[in-house]
Amino acid sequence: PLSTSSGRVIKKDHALHLSLLGRGDDYEILFAAPANAADAIAEASGASETPVTRSGTLVEGAAGDVTVVDAQGNAMDITMSGFKHF
Repeated sequence: PLSTSSGRVIKKDHALHLSLLGRGDDYEILFAAPANAADAIAEASGASETPVTRSGTLVEGAAGDVTVVDAQGNAMDITMSGFKHF
C-alpha cells in the first residue's frame, strides 16, 4: 500500500514507482504467516480496525536474496536500496 502523498507523486510520474521500493521511510509492519492463517489474520484485522495487505510470497532461496516481481510474475530490476542498517 502507498501513502496518499506517494500515490499523488506516482500519478504524476509512474516511473517513480520503482524508486519507492528502495527509498523512503517504513510506515508499516511486515510479517510472514502461513497461508492457512489468512482467515484468522482477516478476523484480527477487522476486530482491531487495522488494515492488512498481502504483499507477497516467501519461497526458498539464498539468505538475503529478495526478488520483486510484477503482476505478471516478471522479475523487476530494483537498482536503489534503502538504508543499510548493518
